[in-house]
Amino acid sequence: APGEPLDVVADRVACALEESGEDVAGVVCLAALGAGAALGDDVAGATREALKTFLALLKALDDRGDAPRVVVATRGAADDPSLDGVAASAPDAALASCAVWGMARSAAAEAPERRFRLVDLCPCEPSRDRDAACLLDELAAETPASRAESAWRKRARKAPRLAPLPVPRLLEAGPVVDADLAAGVHVVSGGTGGLGVEWAKRLAAAGGDAATLVLASRRAPSPALAADLASLARDTGATVVVERADVSRAAGAEALLARGAALRATPATKLRVWHLAGVTDYGAANGGLDALAALRASRRDAARCLSVQWGPWAGIGMASRIKSLGSGSEGAPFLPLNAADAFDGLDAALGGAAPVAAVVRFDAACAAAAAARAPHVRAFLGGALGDGGAAAAGGAAEPPAADPGAEAVAVFAQHTSAPVALDSALETLALDSLEVTAIVRDLEARTGAKLELLDVLSAATVGDVAKLVGDARRPRKGGALDAVRRAAASRRIDVARLAKSTAALSFRDADAWTRALQREYPGAVLDVSRVMACATADD
Repeated sequence: APGEPLDVVADRVACALEESGEDVAGVVCLAALGAGAALGDDVAGATREALKTFLALLKALDDRGDAPRVVVATRGAADDPSLDGVAASAPDAALASCAVWGMARSAAAEAPERRFRLVDLCPCEPSRDRDAACLLDELAAETPASRAESAWRKRARKAPRLAPLPVPRLLEAGPVVDADLAAGVHVVSGGTGGLGVEWAKRLAAAGGDAATLVLASRRAPSPALAADLASLARDTGATVVVERADVSRAAGAEALLARGAALRATPATKLRVWHLAGVTDYGAANGGLDALAALRASRRDAARCLSVQWGPWAGIGMASRIKSLGSGSEGAPFLPLNAADAFDGLDAALGGAAPVAAVVRFDAACAAAAAARAPHVRAFLGGALGDGGAAAAGGAAEPPAADPGAEAVAVFAQHTSAPVALDSALETLALDSLEVTAIVRDLEARTGAKLELLDVLSAATVGDVAKLVGDARRPRKGGALDAVRRAAASRRIDVARLAKSTAALSFRDADAWTRALQREYPGAVLDVSRVMACATADD
């Protein structure tokens, strides 16, 4: 029922699985299809209920010893231009579907033993019999993991492909932000960060005194940045306002808009919210954002909404601090975007009509080489690479090796046909974040080490990953309290302060501390809320 706690729903799902028998061969999740009907016009509530039901299923499956195949059904999550996108059917329902689709992709990467299949049913011609036949086919098929996503459209099974976006404005020399777009009021979340400031500069230069920029940030700007923003306002004539707000939380966004600092300045203009900040769950949130953009595009009288999927950034943003994504050494399949080129691509996408676009920098030679090393890349690019991107056949996996270096080389070799050595740079191996997630799981299974995904992504070479494995397997000394202090120190948390009280601990620090503790005790079941409830480190 709507509004029930997650644990209650998970217990109900677990009971249903128990009643169905000890050996469950497969599970079909229809949460995204039923949420809309349950809550009517409450689109946000329907999306939350669908995500909660899917999470409850994952929680119930984790408590079981078997690993049934999981088919996740959605409708309208995979956009198809031939069907006029999600406008072909009930577009509101696609919001819940896209959010579940995004979360399911993350779950599939983190738990490959579940053999997830993501099936998007046709939004044009809903039919129970046809939908059931599609789901049964997917449940029975031994589909490779690289083809685990499909969309059924007009009785045909389709797989995801990358397609170029027609953007005529890319042909112009030096695209700039359109003056009509820049005029009015803009709220830029993450507005005092590197990307937010760069975008604000473009808007101010194009809009002049017709532009009002509200830069929302959780932190106050530094004195140097405050001076730069004052100069920007003075030189361009734009109104620049910095507002303290956490827009990753609904209450924070509502409070920002309620204060109305920008609206008081130009009450007749439309408010545009440009989201450059991170979110708690990228998979579900990005899927929902794509669907929201498509939904608004289907409503002809609605303001324009564009969802952009970015490649790695150079020098700005989190990706620039991750070595395997941001440094852009020779041979990397995806090259880092500098701010000027990226925003030129954004400007071009704004000139088109598509509600969802990707801005990624790569060249044909690098893409062909990546496809030769990774079959899933070639499948995603379709026939655009021709015969030059033929995938090479991989050999059988080597037996587990004795030392961390050999183990790391062996696992990486299973995920790429390129030669792998300890000094191989990760960015030259054509590995995306989902494949790195799979590598982390394989390394943990082979070695018993507990690894952090971000640590592996931040490694420069395979040898650096091997060192992480070695450090994780090194015997720990001392008792539980020593482990608590060691985990805190590893996250730069003041151990002396924790010995007295945990009351001043922020949620972010508590979450990092909890994850570090989980690495110390892989068999323990730890929860950040219970850690925060402890009065001292001894507790």
